Order: sequence, then C-alpha cells, then structure tokens
Amino acid sequence: LVAGFGARLAMVSGECATHGPAEVLTRAGDPWHCPRCLEATMARDTHESWMAARTADLMRAATIPAKYVGQRFAAGTDEQRAVLRTVQLYRDFILREPAWAALVMIGTTGTGKTLLACQLGQSLMAKASRSIRYITAAGMISEIQATYGREGKSEEAEIMRFAQYDVLIL
Repeated sequence: LVAGFGARLAMVSGECATHGPAEVLTRAGDPWHCPRCLEATMARDTHESWMAARTADLMRAATIPAKYVGQRFAAGTDEQRAVLRTVQLYRDFILREPAWAALVMIGTTGTGKTLLACQLGQSLMAKASRSIRYITAAGMISEIQATYGREGKSEEAEIMRFAQYDVLIL
C-alpha cells in the first residue's frame, strides 16, 4: 500500500442539525460532512442526472422542430394570456388524470398554435417524463401509407404506434 496513507485519514466527529451526531472517515484537513445528508444529495443528483438524460432521450424521439425547441410563447394580449392559461390547465389536467384527452387549437397562420403545443410537450417531457410525438398531418398520413403492401405491416398497427405516446402533437 501507499506509505503514510493511513496517516492522511482521520475519524472526524460532527453534528448535523437534521440527523444529529455522526462520525465520518475523512482525509485529514477535510471538513466534516453529515453522511446521511451527503447520501440524500447524491441520490437527488443521481435522479436529476437520470431525468436530464431521460428528457434528452424523449426530446430526440419527440421530433419537435428545432425552431420550437426551448422557445416560449409570449402572451401580449388578454386573448393570448387566456389561450396560454387554457394550455396550462390542459397540462395540469393530463398530469392529474392520466386519461385520453384532446386539446384542439384553431387559428390563422402565425398565431402560435404550434409553438404552444411544442412548449406544452417540452414541459411534459422535462417535468413529468411524458412521451411526446410531434408530426404534421401530412407526415402521419405518409407514415401510415408507407405500410401499404408491406409484409408484416398493417395500417392499424401503424395507427396504434401513434397512440402509444402520452401526447401526440398533430
């Protein structure tokens, strides 16, 4: 073993405001730390790392267009604030009641429907680890039609593939 290794370690006593007294083996000169608090911190950090990796995986699978990733809907009018609030209420509802539900947004081009839907999807992935799929109606039809005449593929199975996501943004 390394000469003098044991001399560099010491049992250090301390008291945690949460967990009470404890002794820890630490390098000489290092500050005392509560082993239970450290364990909780490491568990939280591990969970946060896992959630970040899971969110990144979900984002890749979601196929949200790059121009919407990380963007936020700027509600400048009362009507826009009401629409944003409706989307937030829908998000809260599907988090509380994991059942089938639809949110239909209708409006002219450039009003923010897609941005709001993508913002909703990103929020659900990051905060609740929900699976999302973004696809245009034309893209969905193309993917379903691609199964026609292919052995082992069916239109029904392709449609069910879209139903597997927690949220489908169409």
